[in-house]
Amino acid sequence: NRIVFGVTSGLTENQPAMALVSTLHDSLNNLKLDVQIDRIDGNEKELAAKHIDQYCDNYHQPGLFVFDRGYVSIRLIDQIISRKQHFLIRARSTAYKKYFDQVSVGEDKELDVTFDRASTNDYRNDTKFRIHLLNTVYKIRFAKVVIGIDETGNDIVELLMTNLPKEEVSTDELKECYWLRWGTETSYNRLKNRMSTEEFSGYKPILIKQDIYADAWLFNLVSLKIKEADQKKPAEQKNGSYTVSRNFNKVLGTLKSSLL
Repeated sequence: NRIVFGVTSGLTENQPAMALVSTLHDSLNNLKLDVQIDRIDGNEKELAAKHIDQYCDNYHQPGLFVFDRGYVSIRLIDQIISRKQHFLIRARSTAYKKYFDQVSVGEDKELDVTFDRASTNDYRNDTKFRIHLLNTVYKIRFAKVVIGIDETGNDIVELLMTNLPKEEVSTDELKECYWLRWGTETSYNRLKNRMSTEEFSGYKPILIKQDIYADAWLFNLVSLKIKEADQKKPAEQKNGSYTVSRNFNKVLGTLKSSLL
């Protein structure tokens, strides 16, 4: 397992093998559309690229790929645009700073993004892609959205990048689209803490991978059963600020006992 999956550096000799698992999560339907398993020292952006290809090769409806700050990558952006999809990325304050500096808080602008030789140094070992960057103009919307107020009374601002057309999705709607990504974090919590994905039924690498895929499949089955029940009889809503929904854990428990 250490040979196949690797180990994290800097720990003791007896450290366990660890793997990198990435999923493509459908936030609207709460489903796992793709699962990628790699070594712990693998690249999350490369796994994201595989997710995009898997989606484009298997689904017909155009998708909106929503990424957190760790996924800011012109290679991913180029891949999504070339495959006629849309993206929405939350950016760090240092990313594409010269473009975000042209945008005021609460607004967004579509700007032409270009690259020179200095800004393509990271791709000097990939001559083909570097030449492509040097000869391509990307039209990207840069938005500064206010998501709240901090303790001192100042606006909490998030930086978003997207190729969604302004006439289809407003600045405020960009914030709502990004908020949907939280379902991904909830799904990982359920896989790890409710479904015990990290407790494997065997030691061989193929059994470990099998368990991960099986849990993703069971996760989807629970989500589909909840969706089916909601369509037959929507959950009764009570007065309050929270939406009442069917309990994932209860459905999981029922399915596990019947399936096993």
